Amino acid sequence: MASVVNENTSHLNVTSEEISEITNIINGLMIMMDIGDSKKFSNFFLDDPNSTLTIEIAQKDSRGREEIAKACDGIYNKFCIGDEPCKHWEGNIYLKKIQMHDINKTVILNRSYWKSIKGGEVMSTGLHTDVFQQDDKDGRWYIFHRIIQHTWTKNSGFINSNKKT
Repeated sequence: MASVVNENTSHLNVTSEEISEITNIINGLMIMMDIGDSKKFSNFFLDDPNSTLTIEIAQKDSRGREEIAKACDGIYNKFCIGDEPCKHWEGNIYLKKIQMHDINKTVILNRSYWKSIKGGEVMSTGLHTDVFQQDDKDGRWYIFHRIIQHTWTKNSGFINSNKKT
């Protein structure tokens, strides 16, 4: 993410409407993952073959809505089904709006913390780094790129998959 903000960018104010819309998208992602609705999960991403979900601990990039939906199915099937389904929580959402002059696009960047709870225990924690882009057709904001970083898991302890961003 550090490379996104450079001399070819300008900082802009994030409106209250944008904060509300993007926060709802982020929370919706967590709910859709926990209930296994991979279609709705992937529909929060821009309908673009270059939209990407990166899971650093798995060294996996999923591109386009179809692959992103499959990644959601994989997370759901591995962690969220059974007698004690998992619940994902998002917090400390921080949004920054920038104008990227070199590509003439305005984007909103997010950095937020997440955790996964199963059976009342924290199973993992980490950081989400997102780039939101507004769709030219409907004017709504969508995720263009999401990076999921794990900093701790119950089974592995402190693992810090974080790369400097």
